[in-house]
Amino acid sequence: MKKKIIFRLAFLTAATFSLHSCRTEDELNHNPQETVNRFQVFTSRNGEPVNYPLGYKILLERYDSIYSTAHTRKALLKNNILEKSVSEEYVEFNIRSQELMMKNGNERWILYPVAKGKEVIGIEVGILKNKETELEFWRIFLQQKDIGRAGYE
Repeated sequence: MKKKIIFRLAFLTAATFSLHSCRTEDELNHNPQETVNRFQVFTSRNGEPVNYPLGYKILLERYDSIYSTAHTRKALLKNNILEKSVSEEYVEFNIRSQELMMKNGNERWILYPVAKGKEVIGIEVGILKNKETELEFWRIFLQQKDIGRAGYE
C-alpha cells in the first residue's frame, strides 16, 4: 500500500513539474516587449562583429530575386541585361562609405554609388533603423551639370 502511494505521489509530482515548466516556457516566448525581429544578416555569430555592408548587399539581392527587379549588378548579370545594354543602372556594392551612425543612435547609414555604364549617376543610401528591424534604401540622383565640378566657378 505504501509503495502505491509513493508511486502515485512521484507520478503526480513529475506531472505537475512538467506542466509548470511548459507554462513558464510559454510565458517567455509570448512576451512581446522582449521579442525583437532583427534581420539574420545583422546578428553577431560566435562573437564576431556584424558585417553591415554585406548584410545590405544580401538583403537587396534577395529583394531583387523575390520581386524580379534589377537594383544590383548580380540581378542584371543573371538576366543578361548588363551585357546587352550599358544603359541599365545598378548599385555598386564594391565601393561604399563607412558606416554612419546618426545622433539618436537608432539609425545606421551606408552610402553606395549608383552606376550606369561606367559613370556614377547617383547615390543609394541604405538606412537600418528601429533597433535594426527595418531597412530602407533611398536613391539620390546627381544632376548632369554637377558631375565633374569641384565647386569652382
